[in-house]
Amino acid sequence: MREKQNTYSWKDVLGMFVGAESSLGTYILVSTFLLYYYTNIIGLNVAVCSSLIFVSKIFDGVSDMIFGFIIDNTKSKWGACRSWILKVAVPFAVMLLVVFLIPVSDGSPTTAQYVYVFVSYTLLISVCYTIRDISENTLPTFITRNAKGRGMLYAAKGMGAGITAFIVSNYTMVWVQMLGGDRGAWIKLSVIIGVVGICTNLFLVALTEERVVMEKISGEAKISVSQILKAISQNKYWFIVMLILCAGSCVQAGTASIASYYAQYVLNDPMLVGKLLSAFLLPPIAGFFLAGLLLQKVARKPLIVSAVILGLIGTTISVMAHGGIGMLQMGLALRGLAYSLIMGVANTMTADTVEYGQWKTGVRSQGVLMSAKGLGDKIATGLLTAVIGWIMGAAGYDGTLAVQPESAVASINGLFLYIPYVLFILAGILIIFYDLDKKYDGIMKDLAEREARS
Repeated sequence: MREKQNTYSWKDVLGMFVGAESSLGTYILVSTFLLYYYTNIIGLNVAVCSSLIFVSKIFDGVSDMIFGFIIDNTKSKWGACRSWILKVAVPFAVMLLVVFLIPVSDGSPTTAQYVYVFVSYTLLISVCYTIRDISENTLPTFITRNAKGRGMLYAAKGMGAGITAFIVSNYTMVWVQMLGGDRGAWIKLSVIIGVVGICTNLFLVALTEERVVMEKISGEAKISVSQILKAISQNKYWFIVMLILCAGSCVQAGTASIASYYAQYVLNDPMLVGKLLSAFLLPPIAGFFLAGLLLQKVARKPLIVSAVILGLIGTTISVMAHGGIGMLQMGLALRGLAYSLIMGVANTMTADTVEYGQWKTGVRSQGVLMSAKGLGDKIATGLLTAVIGWIMGAAGYDGTLAVQPESAVASINGLFLYIPYVLFILAGILIIFYDLDKKYDGIMKDLAEREARS
């Protein structure tokens, strides 16, 4: 049994690659274009919508923790993670449609519309997306305990996510125009992406196998909430990795959420959003794969340091471009490559903290540890979205205006170009305190000896 837990197959890798589309297609559509849809298609206030999204993200982070605990205590013939992927596949697709079915108003935005935004967004992201995303992100830790194998599984997931992000972000505006260019076009597109997501969910479940059985490792059939919280509080490396992942996620969220506005109001061509997001999201297809290869030979810490430096260089090039599309795309490409390397490496680092946590505390809580980082991640990206909306609102942005005030355009330009500086520097400071690489082999040897004696 112990030997099987350290294996994985090409089907697992393929399953993680294909399955990444299931949630990412929806996530990219929502994170990149939903705020734009609310403000420029429905006519809602940008500051109010972004604030509602921020509040919803807090619920989302809490739901991550709750669902991580549920995964750690799930028993099913389909496994702890795959059983939930099956259960949520259809509800996830349905809620994506519901989000875009927000009622329209002939006059000013109504309270009912904002209530609809909050409730539908929360059900989609805090419930359906949480179940789907946490299940998939935790799945590699149930497939194998082999660190290099997990690296390949997360790399495959990252590559699939990168391809999906590139396609959806690059062609959404094109598809919307092909489908009619109006509110109905967005609704039709949500249906198409939802159906494709259901199909890829089924492929993920069919191709992967959960070999790691928690009871056989920890010796406990159930783990209490207090045990898990105490174990997390003693896992310093998990906190470091969580904050690095927060910084990486905010790079993606900030770039994606502002790109539509930047293309329309700074570059004066809304169709250029595809070129901007393609430049940012195409390199991660190679970046996640590259992270998987490098993780086989290079320690985590130097990889993160290199990615941070690359991100700072890319951000500087974008600033120096002064709106020139070619140079701007070059900077965004380096920003995207840096983002993917950080996320690809840090996700594997999170899985490593599961083993460290068991070694230090005797409690193995992979579902909670892999999902608890979502609490910080969701609050961080939600707060970033809120800050973007607040700044744009304070600068006078109004999606119903044909021409925006200069102050609004200046705020969009500054947000798009300068936010990554802060985030990459934060990741660089955090990685200084990470030294689990040096201890990991000894920890795994010690764990194997403990389990052999039990």
